[in-house]
Amino acid sequence: MERQIAIKETVTELGRECPSGYSAAFHFGFHSPDFLFQTYPPAWRDEYTDNSLVMFDPALRWGMENAGTIRWSEIPEAKDNVVMARAAAHGVVYGFVCSVGESNDRSIFNGSRADREFTDAEIASISDKIAKLHDLTTDLDALSEQFEAELRALSIDVTHGGHA
Repeated sequence: MERQIAIKETVTELGRECPSGYSAAFHFGFHSPDFLFQTYPPAWRDEYTDNSLVMFDPALRWGMENAGTIRWSEIPEAKDNVVMARAAAHGVVYGFVCSVGESNDRSIFNGSRADREFTDAEIASISDKIAKLHDLTTDLDALSEQFEAELRALSIDVTHGGHA
């Protein structure tokens, strides 16, 4: 129960700290992530999905290829990129990537805001939370079926506008 509460509280905090939304994909391997939380505006999520923009997303690519953090504005491929321009049209203007874990078990977070770049302190604080969530959601085999179902329900709730 303690683990569930910690995850739910941390996911809620991320929502407050990333006012234009975020995407948090936990435990990528050679497949889709085990858990995905998204709070970007629904119109942006739809456009991203409907147009398969994942294939052209420099922030996601950076997160898959690197561990650490970087502001979107510091990714060379992000300048004049169609994904970044289309995101900005939805208020997803400034952001950063946080990538933790090994290449075969990576968790990738993209947080955004419309008004300004994230400060170094904000990036460090959020990155600590992502590392914590990565650890809390590791080893699915050890999770009870009920806990895994609750995590998946939380993922759906957060992504589709519910309240964590």
